[in-house]
Amino acid sequence: MRFFVPPFNIKSLLIATVLTVLAAAMSQHIGRTFSVLIDYAVSSPDSVIDGVVLRSESIRVGRWSVLAHEIVFTYRIGNRMYHNNRVNYDLRTRDACELVEKYPVGKAVMVYYDSKMPSYSVLERGKLGLSVYLQLFVVLCVFPFSYIVSLWLERNP
Repeated sequence: MRFFVPPFNIKSLLIATVLTVLAAAMSQHIGRTFSVLIDYAVSSPDSVIDGVVLRSESIRVGRWSVLAHEIVFTYRIGNRMYHNNRVNYDLRTRDACELVEKYPVGKAVMVYYDSKMPSYSVLERGKLGLSVYLQLFVVLCVFPFSYIVSLWLERNP
């Protein structure tokens, strides 16, 4: 049984890259997705400390004005102040208003942080949200698919 191994072709690679970037641009939070993935992969919130919410508001983001939350909190470890805006490891926007109500400005909160890297923190511990996986799937699947399609189109004009 032989497997199809596409030959390396710079034009097809360029087309695949452009299509992947366009697909990623359609996903309004792709930069935030990778940020969440990195935070989740490299940190382990093993400590807890008191913090305070500095800013809490619903905002419109992206081309289609999706409602999202912007919640910024602060906490002190030793003599150093930290600020963060990572509520959890999910990117869902449908609960933006609920999160803003849950974390109003001035509210005392429990901040979960990584004792080895205190700048990595969240207000709610948990697993990665489904939206992170979906956006990662888009990027990882669109590139190989678009590369193979561009190779096929080049050979079958």
